[in-house]
Amino acid sequence: MKCKVIPTTWDPCSCESEGYVDVYLPKYDLNLRCEYFADSRIVKEFPIGTECSAELYVNDVSAFGTDKRSCFVTSTSLVGKYIGQSKDECNDDIYLVDSLFEVKLYKDDWKQGKVPDPGSWVEVSADPIFGIWFD
Repeated sequence: MKCKVIPTTWDPCSCESEGYVDVYLPKYDLNLRCEYFADSRIVKEFPIGTECSAELYVNDVSAFGTDKRSCFVTSTSLVGKYIGQSKDECNDDIYLVDSLFEVKLYKDDWKQGKVPDPGSWVEVSADPIFGIWFD
């Protein structure tokens, strides 16, 4: 998902080519911790407090049916409704979940390979759920 984000904290690993970044999504009034993979210049190119364009993607997650009945998104959990299957730009099957915003999942993301019926409530979890690419 393409969106505007504001980096609030950079936490690179010792290798300086990956780490975590805390971002604020003004459109959703939401703070998320995301994983990134890039060289050390990224911290200077996208300084703290500066709005920039980025793409959020779902990291290695586990998706499953849930009894929860309200949409929410945090850094480690997302709840929404499964809306159906589609194809991505590579013609691979994707599975769409509508929460505060729409996310794309793949078959391997579903716990025990079981994809629910459209309209079912689902939870997606990982630590963190999202990876990020800055434009």
